Amino acid sequence: VLSDLGTKLYQAGAPSINLTSPGACRTINGFGVCYEFLTFYDAHGGQARFGNPISGSEFQPGGRLVQNFERARFEWHPELPAGQNVMLADLGGIYFNAHEDATWLNSSLPLDNIPLLIKPPLSLQTLAFVARSVTFPDDTQKVFVIVQDQTLSPVPGANGTVTVHLSTGQALVYPVTTDDNGIGVVPSISFSGQLSGSPVIVDVSMAYQGLTANATTSFLIWR
Repeated sequence: VLSDLGTKLYQAGAPSINLTSPGACRTINGFGVCYEFLTFYDAHGGQARFGNPISGSEFQPGGRLVQNFERARFEWHPELPAGQNVMLADLGGIYFNAHEDATWLNSSLPLDNIPLLIKPPLSLQTLAFVARSVTFPDDTQKVFVIVQDQTLSPVPGANGTVTVHLSTGQALVYPVTTDDNGIGVVPSISFSGQLSGSPVIVDVSMAYQGLTANATTSFLIWR
């Protein structure tokens, strides 16, 4: 549910202009919404997103022209390029700083507390890619492995294996561990005497804190 932060933060008393110019304004809730404010209002959700206006156009201290709505405050920025002059005030930040204890935002957390803030993953997702989709019968290949959690955030420290099933029936097995970005690399896989036109299947199996995930990729041998 969208919060009526515009209403909660609005304080009447600033000089207000309630325009009603035909063709340039529309009267909503007793207030005229005009010109670029009206264009922005209609283009970005109107009443469903911003609510009704609760003031006419007003000048804030410093001369900034604004208009207050139930869930937003429109600001006029003439210094910006045409078509980008209307911006939304950060009502969420204003409300938070006015009503909550925000001192923790500027404080340093002890390193001992950091692990308590990191939630363990609930599931793993593994992706695998090869550096080249086609190789020669006598060649090398590189394999990339990506491990993510249920929010698609990287999972560092995941361990597993990359198994390369060559066209000659041989299976090459390599260990792999993900780095801080959730990426693991098998940098050089060498092979020779492969059958032209045959696919090489690469199976990846990864594990982290009791969770497992698998992926498969492939490349083609060609002369």
